[in-house]
Amino acid sequence: MNSEQPVLLEVSHVTKAFKEVMALNDLSFQVSRGVVHAVVGEAGAGKTTLMKILGGFVRAGDFAGEVLLEGEPLKLRSPADALRARIAIVPRKVALMENCSVADNIVLGSWQVRRSFWVSREADNARSLALLHDWSIDIDLAAPVQNLTALQRRLLMIARGLAVNPKL
Repeated sequence: MNSEQPVLLEVSHVTKAFKEVMALNDLSFQVSRGVVHAVVGEAGAGKTTLMKILGGFVRAGDFAGEVLLEGEPLKLRSPADALRARIAIVPRKVALMENCSVADNIVLGSWQVRRSFWVSREADNARSLALLHDWSIDIDLAAPVQNLTALQRRLLMIARGLAVNPKL
C-alpha cells in the first residue's frame, strides 16, 4: 500500500459462500485513494463476488467480514446504495437500454444518485456531452444504443460509471 495516500477502501476478513461453494474466504486488502488497482485471478477466484459486494448486488449482512469506505462501514442494500456512495462497477457483461439513446444510458445511474425522477433532457445532455469530451470518448449522444459497435458499447458502460463521479 502507498502510505502517502489515505485509504479509500478497506476490506477485512470478507467471506462469502454460495451453498457449498466458497467464493471468498477471509479476503482482506486496502485500496488507497488516487492509486490504480486491478482485480485479477483465475475463474472461480471470487472476482465477480467481490465486485457484487462492492456494487451492492450482495447485501450487507449476506457475507461475513467488514467493508469500510473512507473509514466508515459500508452497509449497501442495493446497487442504488452503491451509486449514492459513489461506487461505480462496470461489469463484464454489457447491460444497456437498447432502445434508448447514448445520453439516456449515461444518465441512468445519476438519476438514482440524485433520487429524483425529474429529468431535464437539456441538462442531462450537457452533462453527458461534457463527460464524453473530458474522457475523449467519441460517441454521438443521440445515437440509439442498438446501432453502436461492441467497443462503443463498452465505452458507454464506462461513461455511465464515470457519470456518478465515482470515488471507487
